[in-house]
This record gives sequence, structure tokens and C-alpha cells, in this order.
Amino acid sequence: MINAILFLYRGKRIPFMAYRLLHNLLVEDGVFYYTKKEKQEFDVIINAVGACAKLEITYETGDAVENLVKTLDYTRQVAVCDIGSGDHSILVNGFRDGVFSAFDPYWDNVKKGESHDERYETFAPYMEGSRNSINLRIWAEHLFAERAGSGFQMGAKSMRFATVLTST
Repeated sequence: MINAILFLYRGKRIPFMAYRLLHNLLVEDGVFYYTKKEKQEFDVIINAVGACAKLEITYETGDAVENLVKTLDYTRQVAVCDIGSGDHSILVNGFRDGVFSAFDPYWDNVKKGESHDERYETFAPYMEGSRNSINLRIWAEHLFAERAGSGFQMGAKSMRFATVLTST
């Protein structure tokens, strides 16, 4: 989520309190489903982060995630999507012609510069011309597949989780 705020702020400083709240929420365990944190605790912290950063932050689970992520206005919205059925999160910051532009903060996932036709491609360190905001492109069909053993998939519909940040 910090990467999402950085992307939306484009060079401005993130409010310290927003960073601190997110750090406390995510430092040890990572993503929502993986942590099994209480939904009420998650909601309160996310609402506080949104207020500090002047962003609207919402999230969706399950069947609705695919349509939501495909229809965002990526000029002022981004999505933080859990992949691997909640094992890791990536920042999705664009969608065009059935392909998502994304940033994976875990460099081991992207450092090889892999290309898998019609599934995904990684860029080490970043895709040229992306202003250091894209190191991964994922085809929509692959992202929303129910895990076929090759990375960057959200997994089972029941485990899907996406947080949407909207600049106001």
C-alpha cells in the first residue's frame, strides 16, 4: 500500500502518520488474508490512512475483484492485489488491451526479466519509460486464473482480495 500511495502522490511526501499506521498493520505479516487480522481492526487503520493521505481507500473480496480491477480509472486509482491466494501483494497501476501494468516490491520475483507468452513478463529493474513504477506486466486471464502453478495469479475466487486507492 505504501507503493500505491507513492504512485498516486507522484513525488510528493507521504504523510508520516499514514506510513506509520501502515507499517504497524503490515510489518510482520503482510497481506490481509495471510494475516487473518480482524476485519474491524483492518477497516479502522485503513480509514485512518485514507484520512491522513487524503485518499479514498476501499477493498473488495471474492467474485467482485476481477470486474473491479478491470474497470478502475488508472489515472487516479490503483489497486493493491493479493496474489497466490493471499501469500503476497502487488501494485496494479494500469490496464490496457487486456494487460495489467504492475509493480512487485519483491525483487526476487522480477529480477530475471522473464517473459511467458500471454501470461506475464518481468522487467529488471523497471520497464523502460515507466518512471520506475512498472516491473511487471500481467495478462488479465493469467492474473485471474485459479492458480496453475506459475506466479502472479490471484488464485481461488474465495481468496481474492484487492485494495483500491483513489486520489481525491
